[in-house]
Amino acid sequence: MHKQNPRLGKGLDALIPALVSRNESSVDLLPIDRIRPNPFQPRKYMDPTALAELAHSIKIHGLTQPIVVRPVGNDYEIVVGERRFQACKLNEFTTIPAIVKSVSDKESCEIAIVENIDRENLSVIEIAQSFQNLVDTFGYTQEKLSHIFARSRSSIANIMRLLKLPESVQQLMIEGALLEGHARTLVDHSHDPDTCLALARDIIDKKLTVRQAEAWGKASKKKRPSKTVAIFDQYATKLSKTLNTPVDIRHNRNNQLTVTVSYPQFKAYIAFLDQLCTIEMPPSES
Repeated sequence: MHKQNPRLGKGLDALIPALVSRNESSVDLLPIDRIRPNPFQPRKYMDPTALAELAHSIKIHGLTQPIVVRPVGNDYEIVVGERRFQACKLNEFTTIPAIVKSVSDKESCEIAIVENIDRENLSVIEIAQSFQNLVDTFGYTQEKLSHIFARSRSSIANIMRLLKLPESVQQLMIEGALLEGHARTLVDHSHDPDTCLALARDIIDKKLTVRQAEAWGKASKKKRPSKTVAIFDQYATKLSKTLNTPVDIRHNRNNQLTVTVSYPQFKAYIAFLDQLCTIEMPPSES
C-alpha cells in the first residue's frame, strides 16, 4: 500500500510568510554539531532508502535549499528541513547552509507540521500526534486547529480519533502499510489490541478494500463473545463439573435463559429432575 497525502492547511507560506521569503538573503553556514532536531518534529519515521537517495542527490548537486533554524542558547534548533539535515549528516558534512529565525515553541510546532505535510507526505497518524501535541502542550482546541489547518472540526476529530488505535496498528500506518480509510474501520476494535492488530494484518495481507475491511471487522465483532456470554460460560463450566455431565447455557435478547443438560440414559434425566425439584428457592422480593 502507498501512503496517502493528507494535505492540510494554508501552506507554509501562508502560515508564516516571512519565514520562507524567496528574497531571503541572510543564509549562514552553521556547524552541524551545533544544530539539534526539532522536539516538535512530527515525523516519527524516515524511510532509510529515501533518505539515502536524498543524501546522494545532495552529495552530487549540493543543498539547493537551506534549512531554517532558530537560536536556542548557544546552539540552534531545526524549524524546517529535518530530512535535509539528516541527509547532510549521512554525508558527514561538518557545516550546513541555514536561515536563522527567531520563532516561538508554538510557531515552531505549527511550522514543522505544515512543512512536513506540504513537502514530505506526513502520515495521518503523525499528523494526529502533532495535533494532540498542540492540544496538550499549547492548549489548542479542535476549533483552533480547524482554523489554522483549514480543515473542518469533524475532519480534525476524525484524524485525532485514530490515536485510539493500538500503537502496533499506528506504526503500520506510519510505515505506510495501512491507509487511513482502512484504519478507520478498526477504531471500534481498539479496546482489544490483539484483535485490532490481527484485523489490520488481514486487511494488508488480503489487500481488502475499505468496504471489505469494514465488513471483515463487523464479522469479527459478531464472532467475539460478549461479557454476558462469557459469564454464562463460566457457570456452564461449574455446573458441568458439579453434575459430571456437559451443560450449555444460552441467553437471548428476550431475556430468556436456556440450560441444556446432557445425560447418556433416560433414568439419569429423571434423577436430575428429582434433584432439581428439591432445590429451595428464596422468596422473591416484592
